[in-house]
Amino acid sequence: MKKILWGLVLLSGPLLAQERDSDAKVSKSIQVTTKDPWDLDLHMGAGFGTFTTKDNFAKSFGGLLTGVAVYNEYLFPRFTSSAALDLLIDGASLQVIRKGFSGSLAWNFLGGKKQQIYRLKPGTFASSNDLSVGWVWRLGYDSFSATPSAVGALELTGSNIHIDTGLRLHWKYGSQSSLGLESMITVVSMAMSIEKSTQKATELTFSWRYYL
Repeated sequence: MKKILWGLVLLSGPLLAQERDSDAKVSKSIQVTTKDPWDLDLHMGAGFGTFTTKDNFAKSFGGLLTGVAVYNEYLFPRFTSSAALDLLIDGASLQVIRKGFSGSLAWNFLGGKKQQIYRLKPGTFASSNDLSVGWVWRLGYDSFSATPSAVGALELTGSNIHIDTGLRLHWKYGSQSSLGLESMITVVSMAMSIEKSTQKATELTFSWRYYL
């Protein structure tokens, strides 16, 4: 009889433990990465090229290129979209000779987007790329307005739209920022004013991108 009672006591221990485990609630939570689509970019570099008037007079220009941009990683599934505001400052005359804004799409053929998040029924899957190289297409509008620094020099006055292409490299460091290098050239330029000016430009910029 004692052996039977002792066996019942031994069996009751695991059964009570299972009941306590089934009644307990899970209190530990796993932090899921947020999906904020907007990033801020500050860039600086050099821009130079040729400004051509309606009379086919061409004048070279160049200077310090600086501006800001915002990025959206999730507007298009395979592309990174961005919009930028830029100023081109002539170092000799210390004046803004070109103002413009643009929108672009980049296809990352090496590496990938900074981060991709897939929210599935079983859970959330996220992937990240520390280094990526993208092919960029950009549509922009620029307005030239500069007073000649020398008597008889050609005045830069007019506006145009242009399509540019080039390469963009991003290197991610830390969790909230990355460094970038971008090289662009003009493919097509069309006049948007009575001055009928066009441009052919080459740009090289270095950027710091902060993930909002």
